Formats: sequence, C-alpha cells, structure tokens
Amino acid sequence: MIGNPTNFQHTGHIGSRDVEIPGEQLIALQNQMKSKGGYETTYKVV
Repeated sequence: MIGNPTNFQHTGHIGSRDVEIPGEQLIALQNQMKSKGGYETTYKVV
C-alpha cells in the first residue's frame, strides 16, 4: 500500500567516475548537495 507523500528531495546521482574529480570540484559538489539539506557529513579528500 502506498502512503502519504514524504518530504523526499532527489538531488542527483554520483557515479563511480565522479569520485575521480579534483578535490576543489568535489568540495563544490558537496557544498551544492549540502545546500539541498540532509547532507550534514562532509568527507575529507585524501
């Protein structure tokens, strides 16, 4: 049975090749996704 709508917000997809992008671009992507909400954890670039 399908329930009432939730506040789900689809923001995008991250593929396996996207983890190979330069650090500054990864940080920009993380910041953009965090602005959508629900992404309080930031992962350190090594």
